[in-house]
Amino acid sequence: MIRRIHPAWWVLALTFAVLFSLNGSRASFAVLYGPLEEEAGWSTVSIAGAATVGQIVMGVSFIVAGLAVDRYGPRRVLPIFALLHLGGYGLSALATDVWQLYVGFGLLGSVAFGIGVGPLLAIVARWFHRHQGLALGIGSSAGQAGAALFSPMTALLTDGIGWRWTFGLLGFIPFALILIAAGFLHRRPEEGGEVPYGTASSPDGEVSPGPALAPRFGPAIREALRQKTLWVACLVYFSANISTGLLIFHVVRHGQAEELSLAAASGLLSVVTGVSVVGRVGGGAIADRTDFGNLLTISCLVMAAGVGLFAAFSHPALLYCFAAIYGIGLGGAVVLQTIVSRAIVGEHILGTAVGIILLAVNLGAGLGAFLGGVISAWTDSYLLSFLIGAGGAGVASLAALLLGAQLRRA
Repeated sequence: MIRRIHPAWWVLALTFAVLFSLNGSRASFAVLYGPLEEEAGWSTVSIAGAATVGQIVMGVSFIVAGLAVDRYGPRRVLPIFALLHLGGYGLSALATDVWQLYVGFGLLGSVAFGIGVGPLLAIVARWFHRHQGLALGIGSSAGQAGAALFSPMTALLTDGIGWRWTFGLLGFIPFALILIAAGFLHRRPEEGGEVPYGTASSPDGEVSPGPALAPRFGPAIREALRQKTLWVACLVYFSANISTGLLIFHVVRHGQAEELSLAAASGLLSVVTGVSVVGRVGGGAIADRTDFGNLLTISCLVMAAGVGLFAAFSHPALLYCFAAIYGIGLGGAVVLQTIVSRAIVGEHILGTAVGIILLAVNLGAGLGAFLGGVISAWTDSYLLSFLIGAGGAGVASLAALLLGAQLRRA
């Protein structure tokens, strides 16, 4: 007799596909810098400005998307975000002036990206009671896998069909996958007549309707922000991601300053992002078996050690080792975002809470990127910048200790 595959695994597969394509298409923007400069004639500063605007818009969009899915469900919300993504990338593909890139990629495309990590992983969390951490680890690793595949694919497409057609394809692929997901995803298992994976069905076969709809936008945000533990969680992720912004935006330049070739210095970034996949999947599996508050504390300490060691040593082999150490800690912290949010607010406004934490992540990373640029220009070195990043991750570990204690008392 063939055992039925629980629908939760199909939910995870659809989520992986959407996050894979969304993150891949967004990461590929870095590959298009050169062609946009050479063919469109726009300056590097102008193009980078569109990316900066996008980061700010994206941070706010995480909350809006989480609220919308909590309130109205993915079947009504995902098609809207799919159209925004297609429209944003389509406008960018047809752009003849740089302001159209700002509206297309920086505004519309970035708003659409908000439907990704927070809302979809919140849905995954609702569908899994058993192996929840593992499922979230797999789902959250989709973005890194997408970036790894889409970046070289974008380079090949740009050489073959030009940047405009490539931009169009980067808009269409996620658009199609989001629409497919919208046809199958439910906000929670009960809406589809199912129970979460790992939960026994009731003896009579009936399924409880689950919690009521989330409140409207204003009340939902107020309800989330009334949770003191959510503020502590935001402090954890804001402080920890100061170091992330420093490394992601400046590790290549630091490697070159330490006399590595461009290819070798770029490898440091690849190690950080690649190893973080291991941290996400492994951290999720460990979270199923241990206290996730302690795991978050350890992850932040590992991040602090990794970035602090960057400041202390310069041998190329050691730099790669420290990049791997940091990647493990980063992956562990990332996968716990949704698990921590669920422990704080439950399932009622889970997408909203994840969105708020992701805003804190973006703000911390943005501050780290800014500090890295300003301090390195002032001191002609990344030593002080990396020490500040290590200090931020250290503060995050202390806040994670407090968060774990608060959640255990709750």
